[in-house]
Amino acid sequence: MIPRHWRLSPLRALVGKASVLVWLAPTTALAAAAPSDLSPAEQAWFAVETGAVAPAAADAAPVRWRWASGDLAPLREREQTDPDAAGSQYVALLQQALRQADPALEQLALERLAGLDIAAQRVGEAQPRLERSLALADSLGQPLASLRAHLDLGRVLIRSREVAAAEEHLARVDTSEFAPPVWRADAALSRSVVARLAMDLDRALALRERAYDLYTEGGSLAGRAKAMHYIGTTYAMRGELTQAMVRLQHAEELARASGSRDVLSGCLGDQAGIRYLIGDFDLASSQYREASDLAEDPRRRAWYLSNLASILAFQGQRAEALPRYEQALEMVRATGDRRTESTILVSLGQNRCVLGDVDRGLADLDLALARAEEYGLPLDAAKALEVKGHELIDLDRLDEAEPLLRDAVHRADQLGYFDLQESARAGLAEIARRRGHLDAARDFLEEAVVVVEQVRRRSGGSAEVQSGYFSQAGGSFDALVGVLYDLNAEDPTAGHGARAWEVAQRGRARSLLDLLAEAEVDLRVRGDAAFREREEAILGAIAALDERRLAAPDSAEGLDAEIRRQEARLTVLEAELRATDPRYAELRYPQPTTLAALREQVLRPGEALLEYQLGERQSHAWFISHDRFEFYRLPPRAEIAALAADVLPLLRDPSLTGPAAAWFTPPARRLAAAILDPVLPALAGTERLIVVPDGVLHYVPLAALPVRDGAVSRFDQVPWLANEVAVLRTPSASALARLRGQPAVAPEASPLLLLADPTLPPAGATSVFVRAAGAAGLAPVPGAAAEEQALVDLYGRQAHWYSGAQATPDRLTAPPGGGAWRSVHLATHGIFNEERPQYSGLVLAPGPGDDGFLDVATIFALDLPCEQVVLSACSSALGQNIDGEGLVGFVSGFLYAGARSVVAALWDVAGDGTARFMRDYYGRLVADGAAASRADALAAARRDLATSAEVTAGGVPLAHPAVWAAFVAVGDAR
Repeated sequence: MIPRHWRLSPLRALVGKASVLVWLAPTTALAAAAPSDLSPAEQAWFAVETGAVAPAAADAAPVRWRWASGDLAPLREREQTDPDAAGSQYVALLQQALRQADPALEQLALERLAGLDIAAQRVGEAQPRLERSLALADSLGQPLASLRAHLDLGRVLIRSREVAAAEEHLARVDTSEFAPPVWRADAALSRSVVARLAMDLDRALALRERAYDLYTEGGSLAGRAKAMHYIGTTYAMRGELTQAMVRLQHAEELARASGSRDVLSGCLGDQAGIRYLIGDFDLASSQYREASDLAEDPRRRAWYLSNLASILAFQGQRAEALPRYEQALEMVRATGDRRTESTILVSLGQNRCVLGDVDRGLADLDLALARAEEYGLPLDAAKALEVKGHELIDLDRLDEAEPLLRDAVHRADQLGYFDLQESARAGLAEIARRRGHLDAARDFLEEAVVVVEQVRRRSGGSAEVQSGYFSQAGGSFDALVGVLYDLNAEDPTAGHGARAWEVAQRGRARSLLDLLAEAEVDLRVRGDAAFREREEAILGAIAALDERRLAAPDSAEGLDAEIRRQEARLTVLEAELRATDPRYAELRYPQPTTLAALREQVLRPGEALLEYQLGERQSHAWFISHDRFEFYRLPPRAEIAALAADVLPLLRDPSLTGPAAAWFTPPARRLAAAILDPVLPALAGTERLIVVPDGVLHYVPLAALPVRDGAVSRFDQVPWLANEVAVLRTPSASALARLRGQPAVAPEASPLLLLADPTLPPAGATSVFVRAAGAAGLAPVPGAAAEEQALVDLYGRQAHWYSGAQATPDRLTAPPGGGAWRSVHLATHGIFNEERPQYSGLVLAPGPGDDGFLDVATIFALDLPCEQVVLSACSSALGQNIDGEGLVGFVSGFLYAGARSVVAALWDVAGDGTARFMRDYYGRLVADGAAASRADALAAARRDLATSAEVTAGGVPLAHPAVWAAFVAVGDAR
């Protein structure tokens, strides 16, 4: 894994850059009455600026508008076919105007020439022209021309970092009674840049929202797009990433509607920055490339190229990244802009250090700091210090690194920039840890995780954004757990192990726990027709793109990028709904459960919780019961993943092992020795082991690991963990506490809803969505009929049984007459798409207006209170594995919909072995009646097969874990 500090911030793009319009062309504006104190000429100008009249009709302004619209009109037309020649003639005309003894004409020419200077990055030449233009306007008694000069001069002074003087000029426009609304909006937006440069983000946001309102008043669609873009970047700088995405996507829509290429480029680039920050590198790269194609400013193109290089660097392709960084630096230097060098130099210097070119890399970082200090760029300066500090740590030059990182922390705290606040503290913690100062390391990391938690909470509304950010920035949680382990080893009585467990709870993204809380306010009921229309439009666009993708595989790459963009819009649309829903605003999210509450209120007699946390340097596990608390150090994440990779294929495919256990037990024992053996002594007296998996362990059924060494020839002789204890799962201890706090389903609930062996339509009759998901043309589910008959025999008339064409999604409602189900059983195909999880689903029979595909989003929208959902389907327990969160898939969807527990399969299951397993499991539930324990029934069914000497009709031993270990119980399987 690349070190934490490699995650360069992509949010320092050229947002908020001032620009001056060369042409004072009127915007599409609302007509407004000119102030009566203006001269007739300036009243005409005001009317043009506010859209009351067209420029050609402004005869009352002979100097400004007859000359501009008359003499310059042919140049404007020629500009479309020969822009260089038109530009040269335009400059010559302006230069000629300067030589005429007409102060009004001189003032206008100076104003226009200054605009050309700014467009060409000649800020030093623009400033004296504007100062002279301002003096002339004041001497002529032209308040409107004076305000225009104040506005343009303020923007120029921002570029030269004379921010105090810039603020004075811009404030005069912003608060003026004469300035048109769009000018005041321009001034407010430029003042927000001053606030942003000082990292006064609250003031910057207020000014940008004011600018948006003024652009709306002035009827400027392009201005609204620009202001909304700036608002989005401000939210991003504040760490409110979901709100930032909502605003940036809105700005993108406005920019596309207004034809503002440069604003559109900025919107896409900053969306890419957030995608980069949350680890969605494919979509980030696609958006950066589109943004670069649209960008007119070479500095923006250089910035996007630099961030594309950083994505390569983050993914370990540092040699490929280096020439891109160097090209980006050359592009910026070619513009003469030394300010923008600093951000690219930071990335270039870091990349060179990692590649081993340390001297040049450190020199680049020093130059980046010098440039940032010279031009008053506090964020870039802090970043240069932080990156250099981390590089010196890697060189073990701790004495040099420490003052740099302390300075970076001080500056980051002053700026309030979350990314630096966390990463600089993580660096100081690493220095303290290497020196053996564990208490200091702990304190720095405690502060760092607080920063991450604040950002995660501020980014609420989108589980993707929250969890994505955490997966990139959550290394401080792992590091803190590691330091607390070392402290616990020094003093086991000081409570460090318990504190480490609490940190692990906080370190889980807790999207599922938050979703369970949201279920209480029933956000699934969307009463907003406008939301539904927007949702349908996006879904329709995705379906159309998928149709094109299926019809033209050669163009799939480009279409995939557009599909990802639309899918990202859908995710943020959901977040926007939540952000505007008053029920969501009133929602109080639960805190992670405490250790005391877990032991005293959640765990039942005979139960223990085994929680894993996989880390880069080392992993950890906790064993918690009423009377025991154990804290273990395990191998690093990569080592555990490699051991699991050796075992998983053997678990899933009996053909790889054959009927003998000799091929299976050695790799299975190696994995068990790494993750299970340290815990085995604590298991004495435990009846139920509730596992909280992490990372690859989500896909490993611990019950199917052998707990002792020794050669055995048959699978029924393997000493499975399943024979020792009942093994269950929960996404987290907090989710278990919440599920157990819900009221039980009433005793009179209907016993069973069974949907089995649905009739599947032919491939040509399915929807585009179904075909895109890979759910078209499936064969009937093997063994489903036998499984179905076994359950019907057990439950008789108490079962509500739907098969064939009747097994449609609309059956997943309340029983006839109301109430709830006790068990819901689905025997059908399950589809999981690893690359595009939203296309995962269960395949049922089509119904009226329904293609029969029960996708994950639809599962989340169900209202299905029940004791359990059993998914006898292929790969139904798999989900999108998000670091710190767990599986977001079918299981989470049914828990959200109201199920107390879910029994699901970790891999493809079918045939008579599955039918036998389900018959045994349900037979125990029926036999025990009201006293039945789902956990005990599942454990007994596993043991019966795991110790059986029988074989399936296909010759597979029933004791092979492929037959019985796939099914895991998640949630409160009481």
